[in-house]
Formats: sequence, C-alpha cells, structure tokens
Amino acid sequence: AAIHMVSAWATANHISLGQRTTDAKSNEITAIPKLLEVLEISG
Repeated sequence: AAIHMVSAWATANHISLGQRTTDAKSNEITAIPKLLEVLEISG
C-alpha cells in the first residue's frame, strides 16, 4: 500500500521543515493543521 504524506517546505531555504504520514482517506485540509501543530512557527 502507498504511504500518504504531507510536508512543510521552506522554499527560500530549500529545506523540509517537517513531514507527517496521513490516513489513506485523509486530505491536505485535515492533515496540514496536524503538521503545523508540531512545528514552532511564528508570524
């Protein structure tokens, strides 16, 4: 089975800030807030 993931990418720095696996029937709308919770982002 395929692994479903979302990632946060810092374009200016060309680095990945984080990745998170998601459920097969999930989508970005529900998965991204969960990823952002674990990242320390301000602004």
